[in-house]
Amino acid sequence: MKVYHTSPVEIKTIDKYYGLFDDCLFFSWNPYSMSVGEVVLYSLDISDMDFLDVSQIFYKYDQNENETVMSCIRRFMNYFNVDQETAEGLIEGSINEIDANLDDEAMFFIQKEQGHIARDLGYFGAESEDEQGSVLIVPMFGKEHLLTRELNE
Repeated sequence: MKVYHTSPVEIKTIDKYYGLFDDCLFFSWNPYSMSVGEVVLYSLDISDMDFLDVSQIFYKYDQNENETVMSCIRRFMNYFNVDQETAEGLIEGSINEIDANLDDEAMFFIQKEQGHIARDLGYFGAESEDEQGSVLIVPMFGKEHLLTRELNE
């Protein structure tokens, strides 16, 4: 199964601090663009990839027994100056940045962290929601070779 990413520029290498979302790229089931003008379309075959549905994270992992999850909760608590319940809601997507009285840039941090926590738990990426609907957030550092450049229609 293929998913798609559009970029305003050709992707040659991705480092840990590639862009606004560090090394995370966003993929959808259908090509779409958030850029004005020309875009470069990439696909990714996810047939053999495991994704963490962030809305299910606390059903799968007991944060008190999993240091990776607890570390993420602490990052959210510190970064946003919120309590643990709010941090957990932001991570799993049951609370959004508007509901938590956070600024627009909080969404970028939340999505980046969702991708990173999925990676840190052994998944290829995270399945989450954004303004376009369902999205896959994939940390791509060192994985550029998995991208296939497609011809734009």
